[in-house]
Amino acid sequence: MRWGPAIRDGLQAPRCPAGATESDAARRGRQPGTPGAPAQRELLGHLAHELKSPLHTIGAYAEMLQEGSVDPAARNEFFAVITSESQRLATLIDTLVDLSNIEAGALVPQRGPVRIDALVKELVGTFDTAARGKAIDVVVSSPGPIPAVLADSQLLAVALRNLLANAIQYTPRGGRVEVRVGAARGTITVEIADSGIGIHPDDRPQVFDKFFRGRAPEVRQQPGSGLGLALAERLVALHGGGLEVESAPGVGSTFRLTLPGERAVPSGVELREAR
Repeated sequence: MRWGPAIRDGLQAPRCPAGATESDAARRGRQPGTPGAPAQRELLGHLAHELKSPLHTIGAYAEMLQEGSVDPAARNEFFAVITSESQRLATLIDTLVDLSNIEAGALVPQRGPVRIDALVKELVGTFDTAARGKAIDVVVSSPGPIPAVLADSQLLAVALRNLLANAIQYTPRGGRVEVRVGAARGTITVEIADSGIGIHPDDRPQVFDKFFRGRAPEVRQQPGSGLGLALAERLVALHGGGLEVESAPGVGSTFRLTLPGERAVPSGVELREAR
């Protein structure tokens, strides 16, 4: 969850087409004959499900605390669950708003010189507890100094954080995650490779679709909204970059993020550390 300044500050909601009112637009979206209505209903169904899950958990635990039927030793655990589910709900809402703003063309990167290698190392450190809890070995490697790029460090941090979280979540206990930062022929690359459950070939074309989750039981057993990779892919695209995946079931996955070399920062320009 992002507790820092909202990346949507100062953005306006997309407007209706000229000559249409908000109610007109809303009514058209609800009419069965409207093009795209089935997709909209499916989207709303996914959204309702993802919102109800944490809300139900929060309500149930809060009700038990209110009734006073909880053993004092378990109160802290109940409060921790409520806090965790609240953060999950806030993250989901943040992600949905970000995706909406991207698709509306309302999210514009605030570019500045960014050291990708420093940003990666900082983010990897925030996953120390999660990795240790599963005895996952996380290794960061870089062949040498990486040129800075003109990018929005906060937006790139969201994309990289989602990729790292995905790698750790779907890597079994005792596994390994490698993060490789490189620069070749003017292109900056970040590869996040895991020894996790992998992605079935039939699922791979949809892996960056909103709300998509793999069909494998190992995937369905894990909590998730199916939005993290979709947001990561779109945030990278905002920077003129790309995000690809190579994967095999039972072997693991490698997500490769690339940023164009023409956005490299000329020497002599003052750099700022990752935010």
